[in-house]
Amino acid sequence: MDRGEAERETGVYQPELGGRAVCSVQKRLVLGIDPGMTGAAALLGCRPGDERCEVVNVVDLTAPPVVGDMAARADLIIMERQQASPLMGRTGAFNLGRGVGIIEGVVLTRMRPYCALHSPMPALWRGAFGLGGGKEGKAQGAEMVRLLLGHGVDRHDQADAILLAWWGWKRVLEPVLVSAHETQDGW
Repeated sequence: MDRGEAERETGVYQPELGGRAVCSVQKRLVLGIDPGMTGAAALLGCRPGDERCEVVNVVDLTAPPVVGDMAARADLIIMERQQASPLMGRTGAFNLGRGVGIIEGVVLTRMRPYCALHSPMPALWRGAFGLGGGKEGKAQGAEMVRLLLGHGVDRHDQADAILLAWWGWKRVLEPVLVSAHETQDGW
């Protein structure tokens, strides 16, 4: 897979971490955002090799300033890509796009210059966890968060936000950190 194919598949907006060598084992913060109508955002603190990440904060998307503050701290941001459906109608599709645009605007204006923003399709990140759609998939996601991170959630949106951040850590940021350590420090 070439770089262009990888960008199309993962929805990478900024494909590199600004060329910055990221090789320290300090805790890294990953922000996961589920921007649906009743969405949520979750900030995880992770270290390479750790079994679990720490759930730093989980908020509903009714508070964009808080999401902006979380984006300003994050080393990586994963925001689920949204698509309108013909079943939504024009007004529903417009409202979805408007809501996603507001959150994306807040994130883009507050994120650090070297921070990457990835927007994977639901099938990509949910498929990585073996989760389906519908009510059953949402329940499985909430249970997975409890098992993986030892954190209970009130709503499936919160579980999705946490899993998006976890996916970003395991599939995007941790491999970069481990690779940098191996090439620079023989770690």
